[in-house]
Amino acid sequence: MTTEFVSKLFIQEAPNFRAIHLYVKDDGAVKLSAQDMGPLVDDAWGDTDYEHWVEVQGKEVKQLVFALLKDKFQDKASAVDDFRAFCQVNGIAHTWDSW
Repeated sequence: MTTEFVSKLFIQEAPNFRAIHLYVKDDGAVKLSAQDMGPLVDDAWGDTDYEHWVEVQGKEVKQLVFALLKDKFQDKASAVDDFRAFCQVNGIAHTWDSW
């Protein structure tokens, strides 16, 4: 399975390393994953690294988008303008209209 979009969201260096990545797969699934390494992992798991993730299947992405946008823009009088600016900054094709 290939990935269309990948982004490193967070990195924390040693002694307790953590990296968090965001993936959007070609089937529309969204995955947020973390990799931990260091003394805390060794103490807790007796291993050199620990990986964990949450994946939302493509068929659930509409609900995910709805929930995320609601969370980001709820109770903001500037929601429409902010959403338009967000799309512009991120190169997301959109339309804007009024009457």
